[in-house]
Amino acid sequence: MKIIFRLLLLVFVCQLPATCGAQMLSSNYADINNSPGKEMYELWQYYYTNKPGTKSTARLWDIEEVKKNRAYDILRNWDCGGTYADRCYVLKISKIDSGLYALKMAMVFPNDTTDVGIVSNVTYLIKKERSGLRLANYLYYSTRNWKKFFTKSITFYSPPDYSINSAEAQKSERFLGKIFTTLDLSPRTVNFYAAPTCEQIQQAIGLESFVGNTEANTCSCMDTANNIIFSGGKGFYDPQDLAHVIWGYFPKAHPIFMTGLTGLLGGHDGRPMTYYQKQFLEYMSAHPDFQIADLPSFRGPEIGIDPQYLVGAVFCAAVLKEKNGAAKIKTLLSYGTKETDFYIAVFKELNVSRDKAKDYFMKQIKDPELFTSYQDF
Repeated sequence: MKIIFRLLLLVFVCQLPATCGAQMLSSNYADINNSPGKEMYELWQYYYTNKPGTKSTARLWDIEEVKKNRAYDILRNWDCGGTYADRCYVLKISKIDSGLYALKMAMVFPNDTTDVGIVSNVTYLIKKERSGLRLANYLYYSTRNWKKFFTKSITFYSPPDYSINSAEAQKSERFLGKIFTTLDLSPRTVNFYAAPTCEQIQQAIGLESFVGNTEANTCSCMDTANNIIFSGGKGFYDPQDLAHVIWGYFPKAHPIFMTGLTGLLGGHDGRPMTYYQKQFLEYMSAHPDFQIADLPSFRGPEIGIDPQYLVGAVFCAAVLKEKNGAAKIKTLLSYGTKETDFYIAVFKELNVSRDKAKDYFMKQIKDPELFTSYQDF
């Protein structure tokens, strides 16, 4: 029966069209021509070419991980730099523990001029159980001996030789509590993984190499689907990423509003919106001929931040200033993700029509008190 299933599985995979966006290539034929490497390779091939990370392939994944994570494939949701690519080379399948195997791969984005362009080397786990083989995240295995520190809403994880800064951890807890109170949200728990360097965080998640590491060797990001923060070399307090917890509450919000609200509450690169407001106004003063064509597509000024942060922050701050601001901001974030939805939300909640939106933005951004309530975090 197992042989028949394996043959059917292999036939199905081979019939998948190229437009599925995934191609399997292997440089380790010795492993995949013999059991159990052959079955493990087929498992990954089926998963990778058949809507990975979705409900349809959840049955191939560790049951407990599917239960506790809204988006169970954590590497697929890694936001510090892309890990999933158009092409995947299986490099090695090796046993690392009883019934546990490491599946190492190279993810590649082929370009127009060459077939080479490795983006990252990644590692997943394959668990050999009585019910069969299942994929799993490397993160939970690699951090099984990490230290833990608990606050009310956050669980902090750090390597054994990296001391948890309890003062920063408590500061993170207070900041998160402030966000929940300001927006009148039911609290959610957050997992916070911190290591001395970005490279160590990457290794923990199963990302062995990634083109883009800086000399500073720092990075941070939040998996908003699973409420997981990854902090490499940035300590245990990161308001910018903590503020991203709100993204999980408002799946129908226009991204400009979400970007702006995140920046309003948590700043950007350690600076509040008041800093970028000043930078923007100085730029506009020095470039009187600069024109904003359209707010949703507004780009341009070199002020150390994407102007979309300021656009969203202006409208969110204006809504929060009004009576029942917390309720109104939730409504603002409910209209949808299209450009037309942006203008409908602005009109419905602030009575600002599309043709008046740019003038409204420019008037509000000149208000020195607009962001002052949010500059301390």
